[in-house]
Amino acid sequence: MWGIALLSSCVGLLIVMMSFQLNKDLKQMVFESDDFFSQNYLTINKKVFALDSFKMKTNAFNQQEIEEVRSLDSVQGVGVFEASRFRAHAEVGGKMFPNYRTEIFFESIADEFLDIQSVEWYWDEKKPFLPLIIPADFIHLYNFGFAPSRGLPQMAPSLLSQIPFRLKLSGDKGDVHYLGKIVGFSDRINSILVPGDFMSWANENYGVKQDEAHFARLMVLTSNPPAPEFIEFLNDKNYQANEEKMKGSKFQSLSRALSGLSGIIGGVILFMALMIFLLNFQLLINRSYEKIERLIERGFMFWQIMKVYIVALVGCVFLIMFVSFPSLYFAKVMLGYEFHSYGLDLSKGVSVETLLVGICFCLLFLILNMANIALSIKRIGR
Repeated sequence: MWGIALLSSCVGLLIVMMSFQLNKDLKQMVFESDDFFSQNYLTINKKVFALDSFKMKTNAFNQQEIEEVRSLDSVQGVGVFEASRFRAHAEVGGKMFPNYRTEIFFESIADEFLDIQSVEWYWDEKKPFLPLIIPADFIHLYNFGFAPSRGLPQMAPSLLSQIPFRLKLSGDKGDVHYLGKIVGFSDRINSILVPGDFMSWANENYGVKQDEAHFARLMVLTSNPPAPEFIEFLNDKNYQANEEKMKGSKFQSLSRALSGLSGIIGGVILFMALMIFLLNFQLLINRSYEKIERLIERGFMFWQIMKVYIVALVGCVFLIMFVSFPSLYFAKVMLGYEFHSYGLDLSKGVSVETLLVGICFCLLFLILNMANIALSIKRIGR
């Protein structure tokens, strides 16, 4: 029984400390490491269902819904995509590739949500060109999809930025022509962007009038990674975001769940070991009932009798610590190698907080057993 109690205590304490250390390492990895997850700029929109296809209006956000998103604790900022409400055509052509003409659309968003900084990113009516930011995926599609299929040369981003686009905007007040110039390629936003000042002016003069502003998409700056409460909010409201950028939150929730589960298992093992220790000392004292009774009759104090059992108890606790603490270090090293094989690096060594957790459990273990011994011996002396 004593062997089972000691082994269970060592295993239980090791699991509890390892769970605490792993949870601390994963939290540090997710929240404090700049190269694990960058800031989360999530583009969200309402889900489009089959019945929505028969409606004539856009499934957009109103001002109340935007404020509801902004009020969430894990949301640090909200930007709205203002879409063009006018017709637009783009035409490009030259010696390097044939003329190409297509109908396009524009969007704009506040500059603080952009991942591009350019001195040319502004609009002025006297300016000879309209600055554009396009998705980096566009040039990838051209270089590795469109160009090879048409026998055209591939284009470097710097060269593409020098090619002017002929733009034609059409509305109730007629047509207006601009030269468009690409000033940046965005990895964050998958849309053709124009400055907000131009979008407001163009929608006012050439766009379809709206009684109330509606926005089809929002960009949300969230905690890093998105909090589980935020994910739950999206699901409840039937909003959707880029699933790739939600993996951080799923990883965080999974790691917390696994760490919590292993901690509970370790706690249960520790509790069972404690019960075994209490039972063993109780049996040991009961077997020595007559001896303890005679010692009390001869004038021995309770603490003098307890000392024998407490020395044995302290020895057991030190043995548990002697086995569990080095085992924790070696388990952490082995786990670190396993994580490293998947491209993840845990912190070196064992934290002071984890050691304190182990010491606190050992002290609690010691106090409860000492209390049980004291009560048992005092019960004999009554």
